[in-house]
Amino acid sequence: AFPFEQRPAVWARLLQLPRDQAAFERLDAQGAHPGYEDLHHMYSSHSAGTIQRFAHVLSLLAHWSPSWGSAPYLPVLAFPFLKVFKGDPLEAFEGVASVLLNWFPAWVEELPNPPMAVLAQLDQLFACADPGLHAHLSLACKASGPSLGSPVRLAVLWPLLQTLMTEVLRSQHWLQLWDHLVAHWTEPDLLHFSIVAFLITMRGELVGLPPHAPRAVEEWLLRRHDLHMP
Repeated sequence: AFPFEQRPAVWARLLQLPRDQAAFERLDAQGAHPGYEDLHHMYSSHSAGTIQRFAHVLSLLAHWSPSWGSAPYLPVLAFPFLKVFKGDPLEAFEGVASVLLNWFPAWVEELPNPPMAVLAQLDQLFACADPGLHAHLSLACKASGPSLGSPVRLAVLWPLLQTLMTEVLRSQHWLQLWDHLVAHWTEPDLLHFSIVAFLITMRGELVGLPPHAPRAVEEWLLRRHDLHMP
C-alpha cells in the first residue's frame, strides 16, 4: 500500500491528472447542480464542510457529463475518491472523472440505469470461476416462486460494483485494493476480477446463506468483512 500522506499525489501522478485549471474554472462557473441539494440526508453522519465539498465535486462532474449527472448512484461511486483527494477540489474532480473514463466507459450507454451489459459479463465471469458458489447465491437471492434471468447480477454484483466494494471492505483494505488498481490502471478489468476474487475468498460465509433469503444477502453486503490482503 502507498503511504497515507502521499497517496493523493501518487494517485494523481499514476492517473496522469492534467490539472487543467481553465477547464475546472469553466465548469465551476456553472454553479451548484440542483441534483445534489439533499446530500446531507444521504450522508448525515458527515460534517457540513464535507457535504459542501462533495456537492461541489458532484456539481462539477454533472456539468462535465450530464449523462453521469443523471445517474442516481454517482455519489456512491465518487465519495471514496473525495476522501482520498479531500484537500484539492481540482484533483478530486479530475480523479473521479478519470475513474469514470477508465473503469466505466461502457456504462454511459445505459445511464442512468445500471450497466446491464457489463453486469452480464461480470456474472458470466463469476459463474465460470466458481459455478457452485454462483448457483448457491442464485438460489439465496431468489424469493420464493419463479424468476427471470440471473438474480445474482442485481442482488450481489451490482451492489459490489456500484459501491466499488466500500460497503464490504474495511477502509485500509479498500485503499490497498485501489492502490493496486490505480497502479495498474491500464488493466481496468482487474476491478471485475477483484469482485469475483472477493466473493470466492468469502465463500465460507456465503455458502451459509439460506435459500430464498434475499434479505439475508442484502444484509451481508452491507457489512464489512475481515480478510487477509498481503
